[in-house]
Amino acid sequence: MDTKLQLVGAKISTFTRTIRMALKHHKAPYDLILAAPHSDKLKQYTPFGKIPVLLVPGRSLPLIETLVIRTYIDAAYAPDTKLDPTTSSVSLSPSDFESQLTVNFWISITADHVFKNLIFGIVKPRAAMESMGESEHMIKDRLKEHMDLALRTFANLNDALTKSNDYDGPFILGEQLTWADLFLFPPMADLFSLPEAEEFKNAAPKLWLWYQHFEKLDLAKSTFDGTVAHQRSLV
Repeated sequence: MDTKLQLVGAKISTFTRTIRMALKHHKAPYDLILAAPHSDKLKQYTPFGKIPVLLVPGRSLPLIETLVIRTYIDAAYAPDTKLDPTTSSVSLSPSDFESQLTVNFWISITADHVFKNLIFGIVKPRAAMESMGESEHMIKDRLKEHMDLALRTFANLNDALTKSNDYDGPFILGEQLTWADLFLFPPMADLFSLPEAEEFKNAAPKLWLWYQHFEKLDLAKSTFDGTVAHQRSLV
C-alpha cells in the first residue's frame, strides 16, 4: 500500500507545477506519476482528461481539479490543521478576508485571461508553428493579431499587481507567499522564455520584477526541469 501522496501529471503542465511547488513548500513527500492529458494512462484516474490528479493514501477516490487539490493541501498541511497537526509550514492561503479575495482574484485571472489570451493565444500557436518548421519571420507575422491582446493583458496584470499591494514585493501579497504566486508563476515562466519576452517585460515592468524574484526561489528551480522554459533553454 502506498504511504506517500502520488501526483499524476506532466512536468510541462503549469497546473502540475503549481501543485508540485505547493507540496515542496509544505515539505510533503510525494511521487510524481507522469501522464499526459487525455492519455490512456490518465483515464484510470479521471474521465475528464485533465491534470494534475492527487492520490491520497487512505482515500478511495482521487482528487481531481487543481482547486480541489488546493483545498486539500490547505487543510492537510497548514498550521493547526486536523489532518496533520505536526506540520510547521506556513499556509499558502492568508487568514484575512481581503487577502483571500486577492488570492482568488489572481487564481481566477490566471485560469481565465492568462490562459486564454497568452497561453492559447501565444505559447501554443508559436510551439505548433515551430514544430512545423515555420520561419521566425512567418511566426511573428502570424502572431501579430494575437500580440495586441497579449500586451494589453500584460499591462492589465501589471496594473492589478500594483493595486494588490502597491507592489512592494517580493510576493503578490507583499511578504507572504500565497497560492496567487504559485498559480501565476508557471505560465509566466513559459511566456518569459519566448522570443516575445522583451515586449512582455516592457508592457509589465512590475510583473517582471516579481517574476525575477520568484524564479530564484528553490520552489521554482526544483520544478524547472521539463517545463516549456526548460525545453526552450536547451534549443
